[in-house]
Amino acid sequence: MNLVILEHGLGQSQPAEDNVTEADLTRDIIRALNSIPDTFAFKIHGGPNQYGGISDIVCCHEGCFFAMEVKLPGKERNISQLQARFLHHINEAGGVGILVTSVKQAVEEVIYGESSTE
Repeated sequence: MNLVILEHGLGQSQPAEDNVTEADLTRDIIRALNSIPDTFAFKIHGGPNQYGGISDIVCCHEGCFFAMEVKLPGKERNISQLQARFLHHINEAGGVGILVTSVKQAVEEVIYGESSTE
């Protein structure tokens, strides 16, 4: 299996580099997730007529649904109440709703069902 793990997204608890944006991290996570067999991931672009708090990434892996809210490392507290509530609804419905701060964390959640807290 050839996984695309991009360097800046690997550190789960490292502070974000000044030049890395949340959009960069989101793009890298999607690229890595789509390199996993039997996985499809895409970005949700929010709009005024959309459900409030919807996650940045939707992913399906071997029939399991994931909703991922992406935040830069060190910015996890910036999750809004609407975003947290959306993740809660996904979990209550049997999916996996998570906040991710790195490519490694997102990939581990999809492949293993949990991420390491190194």
